[in-house]
Amino acid sequence: MASVRVSGPCWERQLVTSLKMELQWSKRTCDRCGGDRLAKRPCPECGARPRAYEIQPDLDRRRRLVQDFRAGRRSVVPVARPEDVQADFVLACGGVFSALAAASRGGYDASELWDAFERLDQLEANMSIPELRPHLNRGRALLSAIRMLGEGMERFLDALAAEDIDEAQRLEASGQAMIESAVAELEPNRHELLKRSVEEGMSPLEAMGRDHAGMLGVGSLQDLQQRVVRVTGLPGQDFSLHLAIEGLDIAAASLDRERYLRLSEAASTLLEGREEILDDADVLEGVQVALLLTEARQATLLAAIEAEEDDLTLTGLALDLVKTVRERGLRAVLVPLVAAALCDSIERVGDMGSGSLLKRASAHIPELELDGLDRLLRDSAAHEDYHVENGLIVLDQGRVRLTPDELLDRVLEVWEFFTGMARGLFISAARAGMPLPEVDRLPPRVQFELVRYFTGLHGLGHVNFEIQGRVAALSGVGMVHSWPGLVAALSPLISEEVLTLEGRFEDSNGDVIYGCAELEAYRALSSERPEQPGCCAQLLKFLPVFASTRYEDTSPIDAQEWLSVAVHVVCEHVDAVPLIDRLRRGREVLQRATQAGVDTRPIKLLLARMRNVGGTGATPRRLWHVPLRGDA
Repeated sequence: MASVRVSGPCWERQLVTSLKMELQWSKRTCDRCGGDRLAKRPCPECGARPRAYEIQPDLDRRRRLVQDFRAGRRSVVPVARPEDVQADFVLACGGVFSALAAASRGGYDASELWDAFERLDQLEANMSIPELRPHLNRGRALLSAIRMLGEGMERFLDALAAEDIDEAQRLEASGQAMIESAVAELEPNRHELLKRSVEEGMSPLEAMGRDHAGMLGVGSLQDLQQRVVRVTGLPGQDFSLHLAIEGLDIAAASLDRERYLRLSEAASTLLEGREEILDDADVLEGVQVALLLTEARQATLLAAIEAEEDDLTLTGLALDLVKTVRERGLRAVLVPLVAAALCDSIERVGDMGSGSLLKRASAHIPELELDGLDRLLRDSAAHEDYHVENGLIVLDQGRVRLTPDELLDRVLEVWEFFTGMARGLFISAARAGMPLPEVDRLPPRVQFELVRYFTGLHGLGHVNFEIQGRVAALSGVGMVHSWPGLVAALSPLISEEVLTLEGRFEDSNGDVIYGCAELEAYRALSSERPEQPGCCAQLLKFLPVFASTRYEDTSPIDAQEWLSVAVHVVCEHVDAVPLIDRLRRGREVLQRATQAGVDTRPIKLLLARMRNVGGTGATPRRLWHVPLRGDA
C-alpha cells in the first residue's frame, strides 16, 4: 500500500488529500529453500526460477490498465488562463488521486484516469499562457509547480505497473518528493512576501527591516550589519549597497525576474575590473537620484490609482513614468556601461543624447537586450499621442490599442530594463568594495527610508519622523527591542545640528512609552581614547551614551551595573596604572552615573575606600573590603 499526504502552509485548508494505492502481488513458497517469493519472480533467497505457469493476476490487470491509459491519453491545447488557479489545482489533484486509488483496487476501464489526467493536463496547458506583469513571476512559479505535480503523478502511475514491492515503494517515494516540492513551489518566496507588505502600505525599507529583524534577532549595529550581509548572500561587505539591492529585488517581484537577473548579470560582467568607472563620484549617485525620481513618478501614479482617477489621467501618468525611466533612469545606467564597452570616458559618453546613447548600447552591448525596449510608450508620452476609447488605451494615432493590463505590462517592462541594469551596477560596486555615497550626501527622502528600515529592524511600525529645531521626534507602534541600538543606528542619518532624539511608542495595549537620547554622545563613539588602556577605553567611551539615554524614564544600565563598571575601571591594570589615574577613571564613572540618575552611594564608597587603600600603603589585595553589590 502506498500513501501520500500533500499539504502546504498556504494551501493546506483546501489541499490535504490522501492517496491510498492498494497494490497486490501473488506470493509463492519456494520449492528449493521454502522461503517466500512473488509469483513470476525468482526467489530472493536462493535465486530459484519461477514456474512457467505462474501468474500475477492483479499486476497483469494494472499493467493492462496503465497501457490502455497511455495509449488513449487525450491531448490538450491551451484555452485560457484559469480564473482561480488554487481551486482548479485542488480539483485536479483530487481527481487524479481518486483515479489512481480506484485503479489500484480493481477494474479494467481507463476512463476515470483519462478524465482525471486530462483535467491536470488542461490546467498545465492553460497555465503555459504567459501572464502579464506584475503577475508574470507568480504565473511561472505556478506552472513549474503544476508540471512537477504532473511528474509526481506519473511516478504513482508507474508504481501501478511496478514488478515488485520494492520498485513500487521507490517510485512512490519519488512521486511523494515531487508532489511535496510542487506544493512548496506554490508558496511565495521571501521577496514576494516583502512585496505584499509594500502593497499593504509599508515602505520597502521598513518591510526589509522587519524581515531582517525576524531573521537576525537583535545585536549591536555592527553585528546586525554583518549578519544582514550573510543573509542576503550578496557580494561585498557594504551594508548600504546590500539594502539598495534588496530594495530592487523586492520591486522585481512585479517584473520579469528572469530578464531582470540577466540584465543585472550582463551589466556587472561588463563592469568587472573597471573600478575607475565606478570610482567616478557621479555614477552611483546618479543611479540613486534616478531611482528616486522614477519612484516619485511611481508614487504619483499609485496615488492617482487609489484616488480612482479617470483612465485618461492614469494613462498620462503612466506614460510620464515611462518617459522619466527612459530619460533619467536608463541614461544613468547606460552612461557607465557604454563607457566601459567603448573604453571611453564618462564625460564624453555623458555628452551623448539619450537616443544616441541607446543606439550605441544596443549596437555594442547586445546582452542588454535593448532591441526589445518598447519605444512606442516613450514616443506617445513625448507627443501626447494617446486617448481612451471604449475602455482601451489608443496609441500611435489609433494604430495600437491596449487594455489597461497590457499598458501596465509594458510600463513595468521599461522599469525592468532600468532596475536590472541598476542592480548590476550595485553588484559591481559591492564586488569592488566601493560604498554608496555617504549618508549626508543622500537626499532627505532616502535618509527617511533608512530611518524606516532601522525602526522596522527594531520592532516598530507606522513610523513618523520629524525634525523640529534641535530636536528629532520619532514615533511608532510596537516595542523597541533596543532603544540605545536604535539611536546608534539613526544618529548618522540625523543632521549634526540636531542634538536630541525623542521617542514616543505605543505598544499593543495602547500604553505609551517614551525614550530620549543626546545624540552628541552617540556621535562621539567613533572617536578614540588612545591614552587609555584598551579595555577601559571602550567602557569609558560608552559611558556618555548610557548616561544621556532614557527609556521608560530609566537608564539603559542600572545602579548595580554602574557599580560594576566603576569596580572594573579602578581595579584593571593595577600594576601598570597609578592609583591617581584609576581614581580619575572612577570619578568619571561617578559623574556619568550621577547624570544617569541612579543611586551613586556605592560608587562613592568604593572611591573612598580606594583612596584609603592608597593612603595607608596597602596592597591591592586589600580591595576585598570594597563592596561589590549596591546594597552592601
